[in-house]
Amino acid sequence: MITEKYFSMIDSAYILLVDDHPALLAGLRNVLSENCGTTVLEGFDTRSMFQQLANHHVDLLILDLGLPGNSGLAALKEVRKRYPSIPVLIFTMYPETQFAVRAFRAGASGFLNKQAPESELKRAIETILNGKKYISDAAAQELAGSYHPDQITHNTLTDREFEIFLMLARGDSISKTAERLSLSVKTISTHRSNILNKM
Repeated sequence: MITEKYFSMIDSAYILLVDDHPALLAGLRNVLSENCGTTVLEGFDTRSMFQQLANHHVDLLILDLGLPGNSGLAALKEVRKRYPSIPVLIFTMYPETQFAVRAFRAGASGFLNKQAPESELKRAIETILNGKKYISDAAAQELAGSYHPDQITHNTLTDREFEIFLMLARGDSISKTAERLSLSVKTISTHRSNILNKM
């Protein structure tokens, strides 16, 4: 059961939500607004995210990996570089079994799938606001397995290949991916071939 003490850190927190789905942002805002003192800021892409970070104090960033125009993983790395003191909770539809290890290695403070219950999201936020890492059971299993990288095929991808993999996996075309990354279609096609060979 969730107690009042449990919400003490969330009550006074400034939380930035970054996701490109308005309905999800509204739902998260409602969940977090149940705590009277919580200030919820929003962004829908990396540009608006960095504007919010530049203009407001933020205690916690909740970030989706599937952002338009850029991968959330690249955004995470940039946040860690520019704002190293701000913890980041990855909250995404991508499964822990494929992405948790890479997210933690890039500097995430927590990783949670969007299918997790509301109570687990609140627990993750409270844990991270208390200065700890939050690892779901599924992510913990994946991290334990990361000591055998030959068993997790996407770990063999370079960061650029992984970024392209994310874009293609969410349905972006080769030409759209090339345009977003300012690369040629031929370069993206070569990366795609390399990804398929490694996977």
